[in-house]
Formats: sequence, structure tokens, C-alpha cells
Amino acid sequence: MMLSGLGECTQLYARSLANPFCSGPDGACVPDTPALYTSRRKVFARGTFTTSSAGGARGTGWIAFDPFNAATSDVACVTFNDPAQATANMDLLTSLVTAGDFVFSNAEFPQASFASNVVQARVVSAGLKIRNITAVLGRGGFLTGLQEPSHTCLQAFTIPSMDAYAESERFSASTEKWTKLRYRAVDTDDRDFRTNIIAPAVGASNAMYMGFMVQAPDSTGANIQLYEYEATSNLEYQGAKVTGKEPSHADPTGFSAVNAISVFSRAMVAPSQTDDDDVGDALLEGTQDYIDRHQSHVSGAKSAKVHQKLKSKTNGWDAVLGIGGEVLKQIPGFLSWLL
Repeated sequence: MMLSGLGECTQLYARSLANPFCSGPDGACVPDTPALYTSRRKVFARGTFTTSSAGGARGTGWIAFDPFNAATSDVACVTFNDPAQATANMDLLTSLVTAGDFVFSNAEFPQASFASNVVQARVVSAGLKIRNITAVLGRGGFLTGLQEPSHTCLQAFTIPSMDAYAESERFSASTEKWTKLRYRAVDTDDRDFRTNIIAPAVGASNAMYMGFMVQAPDSTGANIQLYEYEATSNLEYQGAKVTGKEPSHADPTGFSAVNAISVFSRAMVAPSQTDDDDVGDALLEGTQDYIDRHQSHVSGAKSAKVHQKLKSKTNGWDAVLGIGGEVLKQIPGFLSWLL
């Protein structure tokens, strides 16, 4: 779907936000100013983890992801529970998170390249998705996911503490359907190029703020559940030793609109099982409406006519993204301030 009011770079950016995974588009950049020479890379980590069979954590499992860490080849971007962990929380810091539970992406550049400022990277889009692949007759339980809204580390989170966030949601774990967390920036620092990528370590702080907790059908530990995961980051690299660079794009209006719509999007804020293409279509359609409302708002006489048309129509993208009607009514004024 091509939309007349959006540049191709903005559409690719929106598609990448909606489907950041290996099945999604390559080559997206952050279409903000200034335009830069950058190299676009998709990096990922895949594997499996299981629920625990030990102590008070029987039947519980978890996985956490840091999209920025995925930019390096030797800094862990994924951590999950050790099967011997005996506490039912996301314990990212104790000795029960062993070296074997730290997972690296297939990125090209080691941490040393960043520390020496030879390489810098920023996240364009990212995502973590999991699905239950236990044998069908033994499959069950539930899962809950969260992208901590201020990008604070999920250390010590429990299922109840995740449930306390409006941005969290529970799903049945009885099918093979992927449940996904899609990265969204929460401040300007999230869109900056970074060199301070610090390796998580036992007993050390880290910033893994996207994650899932899973619960087996029982708490005895006998019915162990096996989960598959994919953690993916789409990145822009720059620096003296970075090859394959090309000009990035600058579309401030489209960029602002895409990000504003994603703020209101349930599929971007909370875990979702919505199809990636549906999220992409909805994000683009909502973005186009967002821009149309701004243009009609500032054009005087045209405003009332377009606003009435939009008010009377039922948006498919509204249903997919879960954007509240009351929020939509405020968009024209909000856009005048934003843009």
C-alpha cells in the first residue's frame, strides 16, 4: 500500500516499526534531520528457553532483551532464566544468570569498536517475540509481556508487577502463535547514536527493558514448557570503519506523524499477537490521517469539511492500533503544536 502523502523512506520506517523481525523489510533508517551517511543492518538472536523446575520458581520462566546491545557481537542482548533458578522473578543479576544464559546477536562489530568511538549505532526498530513450542498435549499456561514505559531495567519483575502496568497484557500459551513486543522510542536519547554499550554481567546493572514472563499450566515444575524466541534490531551504523554507507533520508513531517501515531498504538505500546502486515497497514493509514488532519486544520475553510468526513468514518486502523476516539479528536490541535 503506497500513500500519496508519505515519502517512501517514511513508509519503510513505519513498516519496519510494525515488523522489525527477520521477516520484515530491510534498509530502513530514522527519517529525521540531519541526513547522514549510515549503514543499515538487521541483526538478531534466536533460540529457546524453558520454565524452571526448581524451588519457588517451578513452572515460571522469563526472557529479557536490550535492542541497543544487539548492535555488538560480544555484548549480550538477550538473557533468560536458568532452569535452576528458584525465585519466581526476573532475576537478571545473581549467579543464577550464568554465562550460558547470555545470548549475543550476529552483529559484526565488537564492543571495543564502540568504546574507542570507531563505530556508533542507533536503533531504527526492534522487537522480541516468543511462542510456545512444547508438545501439543503438554502445552498450556499463559504469558505476559512488557516494554517498560520509561525503558527501565526489568530486574526483579514478577508476573503480578508486570500485570500492574497498563502497557502489559496476558495471552494464552496454548498455541504456537507468536506474541510480540515492538520497540518504540520514549525520548530523544533513544534515537541518538550511541557508543556507551556496557556488557551486562552477573551482579552488574543492565538495561534490558523488553521482556516476557511465562507460567506453565501447573506450579509443580513437572510440566516444563519450551519457548522459542527471536530478538531482532534494525540499526544504523556510522563511523570510520563502517562500510556500505549511504545517505539517510529526512522527512520531519512524516517522521513526527509516524511516531505520534505509534505513541497511541496498542500494538506498539503493549505485547500483541496482531499480524505484522496489519499493524503496518494500520500505522501507515493512521499516519496519513494524522497528516491530513494537520493540513486541513491549518487550511481554514477546508478544516470543517475534512474533520466532519473523518468524524463520520470508522477507521480500520483505529481498531487494529487500539487508538481511542477521544485522542483522535484532539489530533488537529496537537499536530499544530507538534509540527
